[in-house]
Amino acid sequence: MRRFWVPLCLGAVAFAMLVGPETLAPWRDGWLMRGSDRPTYRLGWRFFRDTDWSVPPASNPRYGIELGSSVFYSDIIPLLALPLKLVSAVLPIGQYFGAWLLMCCLLQAVFAWVLLSRAGVDRQARIMGSALLLFAPFFFYRLYEHFALAAQWMLLAALWLATTPGAAPRRPILWLVLVGATAMVHASMLVMVGAVWAADWLRRLVEARRATLLAEAMAVLLAAIAGLWAAGFFAVLDGRPYGSLYGWLAMDVLGPVLGNRFSLLIPDFSVPPQHEGASVYLGSGGLLVVAAALVAMARAPGIMLPLKRFWPLLAVMTVLLALAVTHRVTIAGHGPFVLPVPSPALALLDPLRSSNRFAWPVLYSVLVLAVVMVARQFPLAVSSRVLLVAAVLQVGDSILGWVPYRLEIAAAPSGWMSPLNDPFWAEASGRYARLRQLLPTGQPEFQSDNYPEGWAYLADYAYRNGWDTDVAYLARVSREAWVGLRDEARARVAQRRWEAGTLYVVQLGMQDAVRLAADPERDLFAEIDGIAVFAPGWHVTPAAAPAP
Repeated sequence: MRRFWVPLCLGAVAFAMLVGPETLAPWRDGWLMRGSDRPTYRLGWRFFRDTDWSVPPASNPRYGIELGSSVFYSDIIPLLALPLKLVSAVLPIGQYFGAWLLMCCLLQAVFAWVLLSRAGVDRQARIMGSALLLFAPFFFYRLYEHFALAAQWMLLAALWLATTPGAAPRRPILWLVLVGATAMVHASMLVMVGAVWAADWLRRLVEARRATLLAEAMAVLLAAIAGLWAAGFFAVLDGRPYGSLYGWLAMDVLGPVLGNRFSLLIPDFSVPPQHEGASVYLGSGGLLVVAAALVAMARAPGIMLPLKRFWPLLAVMTVLLALAVTHRVTIAGHGPFVLPVPSPALALLDPLRSSNRFAWPVLYSVLVLAVVMVARQFPLAVSSRVLLVAAVLQVGDSILGWVPYRLEIAAAPSGWMSPLNDPFWAEASGRYARLRQLLPTGQPEFQSDNYPEGWAYLADYAYRNGWDTDVAYLARVSREAWVGLRDEARARVAQRRWEAGTLYVVQLGMQDAVRLAADPERDLFAEIDGIAVFAPGWHVTPAAAPAP
Protein backbone atom coordinates (compact mmCIF):
# COMPACT_ATOMS: atom_id res chain seq x y z
CA MET A 1 0.00 0.00 0.00
CA ARG A 2 3.00 2.30 0.39
CA ARG A 3 3.13 2.95 -3.34
CA PHE A 4 -0.46 4.23 -3.23
CA TRP A 5 -0.18 6.66 -0.33
CA VAL A 6 -0.28 9.69 -2.65
CA PRO A 7 -3.51 8.75 -4.49
CA LEU A 8 -5.09 7.61 -1.23
CA CYS A 9 -4.37 11.03 0.26
CA LEU A 10 -5.81 12.68 -2.84
CA GLY A 11 -8.98 10.60 -2.58
CA ALA A 12 -9.35 11.36 1.13
CA VAL A 13 -8.95 15.11 0.56
CA ALA A 14 -11.48 15.02 -2.28
CA PHE A 15 -13.95 13.14 -0.06
CA ALA A 16 -13.51 15.69 2.73
CA MET A 17 -14.14 18.54 0.31
CA LEU A 18 -16.99 16.98 -1.66
CA VAL A 19 -18.88 14.96 0.96
CA GLY A 20 -17.41 15.38 4.42
CA PRO A 21 -16.17 13.10 7.22
CA GLU A 22 -19.37 13.69 9.21
CA THR A 23 -21.13 11.20 6.92
CA LEU A 24 -18.90 8.33 8.05
CA ALA A 25 -20.47 7.71 11.47
CA PRO A 26 -22.95 4.81 11.08
CA TRP A 27 -25.34 6.45 13.54
CA ARG A 28 -25.52 9.76 11.64
CA ASP A 29 -28.29 9.55 9.05
CA GLY A 30 -29.94 12.99 9.04
CA TRP A 31 -28.10 13.87 5.81
CA LEU A 32 -29.78 10.93 4.09
CA MET A 33 -33.26 12.42 4.50
CA ARG A 34 -32.44 15.21 2.04
CA GLY A 35 -32.79 15.14 -1.75
CA SER A 36 -34.90 12.83 -3.85
CA ASP A 37 -32.99 9.55 -3.80
CA ARG A 38 -31.16 9.52 -0.48
CA PRO A 39 -34.22 8.78 1.70
CA THR A 40 -34.91 5.54 -0.14
CA TYR A 41 -31.32 4.41 0.46
CA ARG A 42 -31.76 4.88 4.21
CA LEU A 43 -35.19 3.26 4.29
CA GLY A 44 -34.39 0.43 1.89
CA TRP A 45 -31.37 -0.51 4.02
CA ARG A 46 -33.24 -0.41 7.31
CA PHE A 47 -36.10 -2.55 6.08
CA PHE A 48 -33.62 -5.01 4.55
CA ARG A 49 -31.44 -5.10 7.65
CA ASP A 50 -34.37 -5.97 9.92
CA THR A 51 -36.05 -8.50 7.60
CA ASP A 52 -35.37 -12.24 7.79
CA TRP A 53 -33.17 -13.77 5.09
CA SER A 54 -34.86 -15.35 2.10
CA VAL A 55 -34.04 -16.42 -1.46
CA PRO A 56 -32.54 -14.64 -3.31
CA PRO A 57 -30.53 -13.16 -0.42
CA ALA A 58 -31.21 -9.57 -1.50
CA SER A 59 -35.00 -9.93 -1.20
CA ASN A 60 -36.61 -6.99 0.59
CA PRO A 61 -40.36 -7.73 0.48
CA ARG A 62 -41.42 -5.49 3.38
CA TYR A 63 -40.30 -2.31 1.59
CA GLY A 64 -42.82 -2.04 -1.22
CA ILE A 65 -44.64 -5.32 -0.40
CA GLU A 66 -45.84 -6.55 -3.82
CA LEU A 67 -43.93 -3.81 -5.64
CA GLY A 68 -40.50 -3.85 -4.03
CA SER A 69 -38.97 -7.26 -3.76
CA SER A 70 -35.19 -6.70 -3.67
CA VAL A 71 -32.55 -4.21 -2.61
CA PHE A 72 -31.36 -3.89 -6.22
CA TYR A 73 -34.30 -1.58 -6.97
CA SER A 74 -33.79 0.65 -3.96
CA ASP A 75 -30.15 1.15 -5.09
CA ILE A 76 -28.56 0.36 -1.73
CA ILE A 77 -25.51 -1.34 -3.27
CA PRO A 78 -26.06 -5.08 -2.69
CA LEU A 79 -22.29 -5.61 -2.79
CA LEU A 80 -22.17 -3.98 0.66
CA ALA A 81 -25.72 -4.51 1.88
CA LEU A 82 -25.47 -8.32 1.91
CA PRO A 83 -22.33 -8.67 4.08
CA LEU A 84 -23.31 -5.76 6.31
CA LYS A 85 -26.65 -7.40 7.02
CA LEU A 86 -24.68 -10.31 8.49
CA VAL A 87 -22.62 -7.90 10.59
CA SER A 88 -25.69 -5.99 11.76
CA ALA A 89 -26.97 -9.09 13.54
CA VAL A 90 -24.21 -8.41 16.09
CA LEU A 91 -23.56 -4.70 15.57
CA PRO A 92 -26.55 -2.82 14.09
CA ILE A 93 -25.41 -0.39 11.40
CA GLY A 94 -27.56 2.68 10.85
CA GLN A 95 -26.00 3.63 7.51
CA TYR A 96 -22.89 2.79 5.50
CA PHE A 97 -23.26 5.18 2.60
CA GLY A 98 -20.69 7.69 3.84
CA ALA A 99 -18.11 4.88 4.04
CA TRP A 100 -19.10 3.75 0.53
CA LEU A 101 -18.58 7.24 -0.89
CA LEU A 102 -15.18 7.46 0.83
CA MET A 103 -14.23 4.12 -0.71
CA CYS A 104 -15.34 5.36 -4.15
CA CYS A 105 -13.18 8.50 -3.85
CA LEU A 106 -10.15 6.49 -2.69
CA LEU A 107 -10.45 3.91 -5.47
CA GLN A 108 -11.18 6.61 -8.06
CA ALA A 109 -7.82 8.16 -7.19
CA VAL A 110 -5.97 4.82 -7.04
CA PHE A 111 -7.12 3.60 -10.45
CA ALA A 112 -6.54 7.01 -12.03
CA TRP A 113 -3.02 6.80 -10.59
CA VAL A 114 -2.28 3.31 -11.91
CA LEU A 115 -3.67 4.14 -15.36
CA LEU A 116 -1.38 7.16 -15.61
CA SER A 117 1.53 5.21 -14.13
CA ARG A 118 1.21 2.64 -16.90
CA ALA A 119 1.77 5.43 -19.43
CA GLY A 120 5.02 6.35 -17.68
CA VAL A 121 4.20 9.97 -16.86
CA ASP A 122 5.90 11.79 -13.99
CA ARG A 123 4.50 12.00 -10.46
CA GLN A 124 3.22 15.57 -10.81
CA ALA A 125 1.26 14.60 -13.92
CA ARG A 126 -0.25 11.66 -12.03
CA ILE A 127 -1.26 13.92 -9.14
CA MET A 128 -2.88 16.52 -11.38
CA GLY A 129 -4.51 13.89 -13.59
CA SER A 130 -5.98 12.15 -10.55
CA ALA A 131 -7.36 15.49 -9.32
CA LEU A 132 -9.00 16.03 -12.72
CA LEU A 133 -10.81 12.70 -12.48
CA LEU A 134 -11.82 13.21 -8.84
CA PHE A 135 -13.42 16.57 -9.63
CA ALA A 136 -14.93 15.59 -12.98
CA PRO A 137 -18.56 16.72 -12.65
CA PHE A 138 -19.90 13.45 -14.06
CA PHE A 139 -18.20 11.72 -11.12
CA PHE A 140 -18.79 13.99 -8.13
CA TYR A 141 -22.43 14.69 -9.04
CA ARG A 142 -23.14 11.02 -8.24
CA LEU A 143 -21.79 11.44 -4.72
CA TYR A 144 -24.95 13.38 -3.87
CA GLU A 145 -27.83 11.60 -5.54
CA HIS A 146 -27.01 8.21 -7.08
CA PHE A 147 -24.60 6.48 -4.73
CA ALA A 148 -24.29 3.25 -6.71
CA LEU A 149 -23.20 5.25 -9.76
CA ALA A 150 -20.36 6.77 -7.74
CA ALA A 151 -18.52 3.47 -8.34
CA GLN A 152 -16.92 4.86 -11.48
CA TRP A 153 -13.61 3.49 -10.26
CA MET A 154 -14.92 0.23 -11.72
CA LEU A 155 -14.73 1.82 -15.18
CA LEU A 156 -11.17 2.94 -14.52
CA ALA A 157 -10.33 -0.55 -13.28
CA ALA A 158 -11.80 -2.02 -16.47
CA LEU A 159 -9.74 0.36 -18.62
CA TRP A 160 -6.65 -0.57 -16.61
CA LEU A 161 -7.26 -4.27 -17.21
CA ALA A 162 -8.04 -3.71 -20.89
CA THR A 163 -4.71 -1.92 -21.42
CA THR A 164 -2.61 -4.42 -19.45
CA PRO A 165 0.22 -5.55 -21.74
CA GLY A 166 1.26 -9.14 -22.38
CA ALA A 167 -0.38 -12.37 -21.29
CA ALA A 168 -1.06 -11.25 -17.68
CA PRO A 169 -2.08 -14.69 -16.34
CA ARG A 170 -4.16 -13.16 -13.53
CA ARG A 171 -6.21 -11.04 -15.93
CA PRO A 172 -9.13 -13.54 -16.34
CA ILE A 173 -9.48 -13.86 -12.55
CA LEU A 174 -9.43 -10.08 -12.15
CA TRP A 175 -12.08 -9.72 -14.85
CA LEU A 176 -14.25 -12.34 -13.11
CA VAL A 177 -14.01 -10.48 -9.81
CA LEU A 178 -14.64 -7.07 -11.39
CA VAL A 179 -17.62 -8.15 -13.50
CA GLY A 180 -19.21 -10.10 -10.62
CA ALA A 181 -18.77 -7.16 -8.23
CA THR A 182 -20.13 -4.67 -10.77
CA ALA A 183 -23.25 -6.81 -11.23
CA MET A 184 -23.93 -6.31 -7.52
CA VAL A 185 -23.64 -2.52 -7.74
CA HIS A 186 -25.63 -1.21 -10.72
CA ALA A 187 -26.90 -2.51 -14.06
CA SER A 188 -25.63 0.51 -16.03
CA MET A 189 -22.13 0.02 -14.62
CA LEU A 190 -22.30 -3.66 -15.59
CA VAL A 191 -23.12 -2.78 -19.22
CA MET A 192 -20.12 -0.44 -19.44
CA VAL A 193 -17.65 -2.72 -17.64
CA GLY A 194 -18.92 -5.68 -19.66
CA ALA A 195 -18.41 -3.76 -22.90
CA VAL A 196 -14.78 -2.95 -21.99
CA TRP A 197 -14.18 -6.59 -21.04
CA ALA A 198 -15.65 -7.73 -24.38
CA ALA A 199 -13.25 -5.42 -26.24
CA ASP A 200 -10.28 -6.74 -24.29
CA TRP A 201 -11.40 -10.34 -24.79
CA LEU A 202 -11.79 -9.84 -28.56
CA ARG A 203 -8.35 -8.26 -28.87
CA ARG A 204 -6.74 -11.16 -27.01
CA LEU A 205 -8.69 -13.67 -29.09
CA VAL A 206 -7.43 -12.14 -32.34
CA GLU A 207 -3.85 -11.85 -31.10
CA ALA A 208 -3.47 -15.14 -29.20
CA ARG A 209 -6.32 -17.44 -30.28
CA ARG A 210 -6.19 -19.34 -26.98
CA ALA A 211 -8.90 -21.92 -26.30
CA THR A 212 -8.92 -20.80 -22.67
CA LEU A 213 -10.51 -17.52 -23.78
CA LEU A 214 -13.76 -19.37 -24.50
CA ALA A 215 -13.74 -20.67 -20.94
CA GLU A 216 -13.10 -17.13 -19.71
CA ALA A 217 -16.10 -15.84 -21.67
CA MET A 218 -18.38 -18.45 -20.12
CA ALA A 219 -17.01 -17.77 -16.64
CA VAL A 220 -17.46 -14.00 -16.95
CA LEU A 221 -21.03 -14.46 -18.18
CA LEU A 222 -21.81 -16.77 -15.26
CA ALA A 223 -20.20 -14.30 -12.82
CA ALA A 224 -22.45 -11.52 -14.14
CA ILE A 225 -25.59 -13.69 -13.89
CA ALA A 226 -24.68 -14.91 -10.41
CA GLY A 227 -24.02 -11.35 -9.23
CA LEU A 228 -27.32 -10.12 -10.63
CA TRP A 229 -29.20 -13.03 -9.04
CA ALA A 230 -27.63 -12.49 -5.62
CA ALA A 231 -28.36 -8.75 -5.86
CA GLY A 232 -32.05 -9.36 -6.66
CA PHE A 233 -32.03 -8.04 -10.22
CA PHE A 234 -34.33 -10.78 -11.51
CA ALA A 235 -37.02 -9.94 -8.96
CA VAL A 236 -38.53 -7.49 -11.48
CA LEU A 237 -38.61 -8.94 -14.97
CA ASP A 238 -41.53 -6.94 -16.36
CA GLY A 239 -40.48 -3.45 -15.30
CA ARG A 240 -40.50 -1.98 -18.80
CA PRO A 241 -43.07 0.77 -19.37
CA TYR A 242 -45.54 0.85 -22.21
CA GLY A 243 -43.63 2.31 -25.13
CA SER A 244 -39.92 3.16 -25.13
CA LEU A 245 -38.15 5.73 -22.98
CA TYR A 246 -34.81 5.18 -24.69
CA GLY A 247 -33.58 8.55 -25.94
CA TRP A 248 -35.32 10.74 -23.36
CA LEU A 249 -32.25 10.88 -21.13
CA ALA A 250 -29.76 11.17 -23.95
CA MET A 251 -26.36 12.80 -24.05
CA ASP A 252 -26.34 16.19 -25.73
CA VAL A 253 -23.70 16.20 -28.48
CA LEU A 254 -22.04 19.25 -26.89
CA GLY A 255 -22.71 18.10 -23.34
CA PRO A 256 -19.02 17.38 -22.57
CA VAL A 257 -18.05 21.01 -23.28
CA LEU A 258 -21.06 22.92 -21.89
CA GLY A 259 -21.22 23.53 -18.15
CA ASN A 260 -24.97 23.09 -17.60
CA ARG A 261 -25.07 24.84 -14.21
CA PHE A 262 -21.79 23.25 -13.08
CA SER A 263 -19.37 25.95 -14.29
CA LEU A 264 -18.69 29.59 -13.49
CA LEU A 265 -17.00 30.18 -16.84
CA ILE A 266 -18.84 28.09 -19.41
CA PRO A 267 -22.37 29.05 -20.50
CA ASP A 268 -25.42 27.18 -19.30
CA PHE A 269 -27.76 25.34 -21.61
CA SER A 270 -30.96 23.46 -21.08
CA VAL A 271 -32.30 20.19 -22.43
CA PRO A 272 -35.88 19.87 -21.15
CA PRO A 273 -36.08 16.08 -20.74
CA GLN A 274 -32.52 15.84 -19.40
CA HIS A 275 -32.48 16.01 -15.60
CA GLU A 276 -28.89 14.80 -15.22
CA GLY A 277 -27.12 17.82 -16.60
CA ALA A 278 -23.67 17.05 -15.18
CA SER A 279 -23.67 13.53 -16.55
CA VAL A 280 -21.15 14.15 -19.32
CA TYR A 281 -19.52 17.53 -18.60
CA LEU A 282 -15.71 17.19 -18.59
CA GLY A 283 -15.08 20.22 -16.39
CA SER A 284 -13.21 23.34 -17.48
CA GLY A 285 -9.89 21.88 -16.33
CA GLY A 286 -10.57 18.76 -18.35
CA LEU A 287 -11.34 20.89 -21.39
CA LEU A 288 -8.06 22.78 -20.97
CA VAL A 289 -6.08 19.53 -20.95
CA VAL A 290 -7.98 18.22 -23.97
CA ALA A 291 -7.23 21.44 -25.85
CA ALA A 292 -3.53 21.13 -24.97
CA ALA A 293 -3.59 17.48 -26.12
CA LEU A 294 -5.03 18.55 -29.47
CA VAL A 295 -2.08 20.93 -29.86
CA ALA A 296 0.25 18.02 -29.05
CA MET A 297 -1.47 15.88 -31.71
CA ALA A 298 -1.05 18.66 -34.26
CA ARG A 299 2.67 18.81 -33.47
CA ALA A 300 3.10 15.01 -33.61
CA PRO A 301 0.43 13.50 -35.91
CA GLY A 302 1.62 9.94 -35.32
CA ILE A 303 1.14 10.10 -31.57
CA MET A 304 -2.04 8.02 -31.72
CA LEU A 305 -0.65 5.20 -33.89
CA PRO A 306 0.30 2.93 -30.93
CA LEU A 307 -3.38 2.78 -30.01
CA LYS A 308 -4.30 0.90 -33.20
CA ARG A 309 -3.68 -2.44 -31.48
CA PHE A 310 -6.62 -1.60 -29.21
CA TRP A 311 -9.01 -1.36 -32.16
CA PRO A 312 -11.71 -3.47 -30.42
CA LEU A 313 -11.70 -1.03 -27.50
CA LEU A 314 -11.99 1.92 -29.88
CA ALA A 315 -14.91 0.18 -31.64
CA VAL A 316 -16.66 -0.44 -28.32
CA MET A 317 -16.15 3.19 -27.30
CA THR A 318 -17.78 4.28 -30.56
CA VAL A 319 -20.79 2.05 -29.87
CA LEU A 320 -21.12 3.32 -26.28
CA LEU A 321 -20.96 6.91 -27.49
CA ALA A 322 -23.68 6.23 -30.06
CA LEU A 323 -25.84 4.61 -27.37
CA ALA A 324 -25.35 7.69 -25.19
CA VAL A 325 -26.37 10.15 -27.91
CA THR A 326 -29.29 7.91 -29.04
CA HIS A 327 -31.56 8.48 -32.00
CA ARG A 328 -32.97 11.66 -30.39
CA VAL A 329 -30.01 13.94 -31.14
CA THR A 330 -29.75 17.29 -29.35
CA ILE A 331 -27.05 19.91 -29.91
CA ALA A 332 -26.61 22.49 -27.14
CA GLY A 333 -30.23 21.96 -26.21
CA HIS A 334 -31.57 22.34 -29.74
CA GLY A 335 -33.64 19.52 -31.13
CA PRO A 336 -34.22 16.70 -30.76
CA PHE A 337 -33.45 15.68 -34.31
CA VAL A 338 -35.02 12.23 -34.39
CA LEU A 339 -33.32 9.60 -36.50
CA PRO A 340 -35.46 6.77 -37.89
CA VAL A 341 -35.01 3.61 -35.82
CA PRO A 342 -37.26 0.54 -36.17
CA SER A 343 -39.59 -0.08 -33.23
CA PRO A 344 -38.17 -3.59 -32.53
CA ALA A 345 -34.70 -2.04 -32.13
CA LEU A 346 -36.07 0.57 -29.74
CA ALA A 347 -37.73 -2.17 -27.71
CA LEU A 348 -34.36 -3.90 -27.36
CA LEU A 349 -32.67 -0.64 -26.37
CA ASP A 350 -35.31 0.41 -23.86
CA PRO A 351 -33.54 -1.05 -20.79
CA LEU A 352 -30.74 1.46 -21.56
CA ARG A 353 -33.08 4.40 -21.05
CA SER A 354 -30.63 6.47 -18.92
CA SER A 355 -28.35 6.38 -21.90
CA ASN A 356 -26.22 9.49 -21.23
CA ARG A 357 -24.19 7.45 -18.73
CA PHE A 358 -22.76 5.19 -21.41
CA ALA A 359 -20.43 7.97 -22.49
CA TRP A 360 -18.43 7.70 -19.25
CA PRO A 361 -15.82 5.17 -20.46
CA VAL A 362 -15.22 7.43 -23.47
CA LEU A 363 -14.86 10.53 -21.28
CA TYR A 364 -12.43 8.82 -18.93
CA SER A 365 -10.38 7.54 -21.86
CA VAL A 366 -10.24 11.03 -23.36
CA LEU A 367 -9.13 12.65 -20.08
CA VAL A 368 -6.46 10.03 -19.35
CA LEU A 369 -5.08 10.16 -22.91
CA ALA A 370 -5.08 13.96 -22.81
CA VAL A 371 -3.05 14.03 -19.59
CA VAL A 372 -0.59 11.50 -21.03
CA MET A 373 -0.15 13.47 -24.26
CA VAL A 374 0.46 16.74 -22.43
CA ALA A 375 2.91 15.12 -20.01
CA ARG A 376 4.88 13.31 -22.71
CA GLN A 377 4.82 15.71 -25.66
CA PHE A 378 5.63 19.02 -23.96
CA PRO A 379 8.74 19.99 -21.97
CA LEU A 380 8.36 19.36 -18.25
CA ALA A 381 8.25 23.09 -17.46
CA VAL A 382 5.31 23.53 -19.85
CA SER A 383 3.38 20.35 -19.07
CA SER A 384 3.62 20.82 -15.30
CA ARG A 385 2.19 24.33 -15.55
CA VAL A 386 -0.60 23.30 -17.90
CA LEU A 387 -1.65 20.39 -15.70
CA LEU A 388 -1.44 22.44 -12.50
CA VAL A 389 -3.64 25.19 -13.96
CA ALA A 390 -6.06 22.56 -15.26
CA ALA A 391 -6.37 20.86 -11.86
CA VAL A 392 -6.94 24.15 -10.05
CA LEU A 393 -9.46 25.20 -12.68
CA GLN A 394 -11.25 21.85 -12.44
CA VAL A 395 -11.73 22.23 -8.69
CA GLY A 396 -12.45 25.97 -8.56
CA ASP A 397 -14.69 26.38 -11.57
CA SER A 398 -16.97 23.52 -10.50
CA ILE A 399 -17.89 24.99 -7.11
CA LEU A 400 -21.44 25.62 -8.36
CA GLY A 401 -21.77 21.87 -8.65
CA TRP A 402 -20.39 20.70 -5.30
CA VAL A 403 -20.32 23.49 -2.71
CA PRO A 404 -24.15 23.73 -2.29
CA TYR A 405 -24.40 19.98 -1.72
CA ARG A 406 -21.43 20.02 0.65
CA LEU A 407 -23.02 22.81 2.71
CA GLU A 408 -26.34 20.96 2.78
CA ILE A 409 -24.68 17.84 4.15
CA ALA A 410 -22.73 19.84 6.72
CA ALA A 411 -25.93 21.53 7.93
CA ALA A 412 -27.89 18.28 8.24
CA PRO A 413 -28.69 17.17 11.80
CA SER A 414 -27.04 14.08 13.25
CA GLY A 415 -30.33 12.22 13.44
CA TRP A 416 -33.70 12.71 11.87
CA MET A 417 -36.91 13.88 13.48
CA SER A 418 -40.18 13.00 11.81
CA PRO A 419 -42.56 15.90 11.10
CA LEU A 420 -45.54 13.58 11.77
CA ASN A 421 -46.36 15.01 15.20
CA ASP A 422 -50.14 14.72 15.43
CA PRO A 423 -51.30 12.38 18.26
CA PHE A 424 -53.11 10.37 15.61
CA TRP A 425 -49.89 8.69 14.53
CA ALA A 426 -49.04 7.41 18.00
CA GLU A 427 -52.52 6.00 18.49
CA ALA A 428 -52.60 4.44 15.00
CA SER A 429 -49.33 2.61 15.68
CA GLY A 430 -51.14 0.31 18.10
CA ARG A 431 -54.22 -0.22 15.95
CA TYR A 432 -52.81 -1.11 12.53
CA ALA A 433 -50.07 -3.35 11.16
CA ARG A 434 -49.56 -2.18 7.57
CA LEU A 435 -49.42 1.05 5.58
CA ARG A 436 -50.68 1.20 2.01
CA GLN A 437 -51.36 3.77 -0.67
CA LEU A 438 -54.47 4.40 -2.68
CA LEU A 439 -53.29 4.16 -5.49
CA PRO A 440 -49.97 2.29 -5.43
CA THR A 441 -46.51 3.74 -6.07
CA GLY A 442 -44.98 4.30 -9.51
CA GLN A 443 -47.13 4.11 -12.65
CA PRO A 444 -45.49 1.54 -14.92
CA GLU A 445 -46.72 3.34 -18.04
CA PHE A 446 -44.15 6.06 -17.41
CA GLN A 447 -42.18 4.86 -14.36
CA SER A 448 -43.08 8.28 -12.99
CA ASP A 449 -42.87 9.51 -9.44
CA ASN A 450 -46.40 8.81 -8.26
CA TYR A 451 -45.93 9.17 -4.52
CA PRO A 452 -48.02 10.79 -1.79
CA GLU A 453 -46.89 13.96 -0.11
CA GLY A 454 -44.26 13.13 2.49
CA TRP A 455 -43.69 9.56 1.27
CA ALA A 456 -40.33 9.34 3.06
CA TYR A 457 -41.87 10.35 6.40
CA LEU A 458 -44.60 7.76 5.93
CA ALA A 459 -42.22 4.95 5.00
CA ASP A 460 -40.09 5.84 8.02
CA TYR A 461 -43.21 5.78 10.20
CA ALA A 462 -44.04 2.30 8.92
CA TYR A 463 -40.48 1.15 9.58
CA ARG A 464 -40.46 2.45 13.15
CA ASN A 465 -43.71 0.61 13.83
CA GLY A 466 -42.45 -2.63 12.32
CA TRP A 467 -45.06 -2.46 9.54
CA ASP A 468 -44.86 -3.54 5.92
CA THR A 469 -45.57 -0.75 3.44
CA ASP A 470 -46.01 -0.12 -0.26
CA VAL A 471 -45.10 3.55 0.25
CA ALA A 472 -41.67 3.28 -1.33
CA TYR A 473 -39.42 4.97 -3.88
CA LEU A 474 -38.18 2.28 -6.27
CA ALA A 475 -36.08 2.30 -9.44
CA ARG A 476 -38.40 -0.24 -11.10
CA VAL A 477 -41.67 -1.85 -10.19
CA SER A 478 -43.28 -4.92 -11.71
CA ARG A 479 -45.89 -3.80 -14.23
CA GLU A 480 -48.00 -6.89 -13.57
CA ALA A 481 -47.84 -6.39 -9.80
CA TRP A 482 -48.65 -2.68 -10.12
CA VAL A 483 -51.67 -3.25 -12.35
CA GLY A 484 -52.97 -5.98 -10.04
CA LEU A 485 -52.51 -3.78 -6.99
CA ARG A 486 -54.17 -0.82 -8.70
CA ASP A 487 -57.20 -2.89 -9.70
CA GLU A 488 -57.42 -4.40 -6.23
CA ALA A 489 -57.27 -0.95 -4.62
CA ARG A 490 -60.07 0.37 -6.82
CA ALA A 491 -62.20 -2.70 -6.13
CA ARG A 492 -61.71 -2.28 -2.37
CA VAL A 493 -62.85 1.33 -2.52
CA ALA A 494 -65.85 0.54 -4.72
CA GLN A 495 -66.93 -2.38 -2.52
CA ARG A 496 -65.96 -0.79 0.83
CA ARG A 497 -63.87 -3.90 1.43
CA TRP A 498 -60.86 -2.80 3.48
CA GLU A 499 -57.80 -4.92 4.17
CA ALA A 500 -57.68 -5.96 7.83
CA GLY A 501 -55.15 -4.07 9.96
CA THR A 502 -54.27 -1.62 7.19
CA LEU A 503 -53.95 2.15 7.38
CA TYR A 504 -54.21 3.98 4.04
CA VAL A 505 -52.72 7.19 2.67
CA VAL A 506 -54.81 8.54 -0.20
CA GLN A 507 -53.51 10.28 -3.28
CA LEU A 508 -55.34 13.25 -4.76
CA GLY A 509 -56.99 11.32 -7.59
CA MET A 510 -58.62 8.86 -5.17
CA GLN A 511 -59.71 11.19 -2.38
CA ASP A 512 -63.26 11.85 -3.63
CA ALA A 513 -63.92 8.13 -4.12
CA VAL A 514 -62.60 7.27 -0.65
CA ARG A 515 -64.60 10.09 0.94
CA LEU A 516 -67.79 8.66 -0.56
CA ALA A 517 -66.89 5.11 0.47
CA ALA A 518 -66.00 5.96 4.08
CA ASP A 519 -68.56 5.28 6.81
CA PRO A 520 -68.44 8.41 9.02
CA GLU A 521 -69.63 6.43 12.04
CA ARG A 522 -66.87 3.85 11.72
CA ASP A 523 -64.05 5.27 9.60
CA LEU A 524 -61.79 8.33 9.70
CA PHE A 525 -60.90 10.22 6.55
CA ALA A 526 -58.93 13.37 7.30
CA GLU A 527 -55.88 15.42 6.45
CA ILE A 528 -53.33 14.93 9.22
CA ASP A 529 -49.98 16.74 9.13
CA GLY A 530 -50.67 17.48 5.47
CA ILE A 531 -51.31 13.80 4.62
CA ALA A 532 -54.71 12.51 3.43
CA VAL A 533 -55.30 9.51 5.71
CA PHE A 534 -58.04 6.89 5.67
CA ALA A 535 -58.31 4.78 8.83
CA PRO A 536 -60.97 2.05 8.52
CA GLY A 537 -62.76 1.30 11.80
CA TRP A 538 -61.17 4.24 13.61
CA HIS A 539 -64.31 5.11 15.56
CA VAL A 540 -64.91 1.51 16.58
CA THR A 541 -63.52 0.30 19.90
CA PRO A 542 -59.87 -0.43 19.08
CA ALA A 543 -58.62 -3.96 19.15
CA ALA A 544 -55.05 -5.20 19.15
CA ALA A 545 -53.49 -4.86 15.71
CA PRO A 546 -52.67 -8.12 13.95
CA ALA A 547 -49.02 -9.07 13.94
CA PRO A 548 -47.17 -7.67 10.90
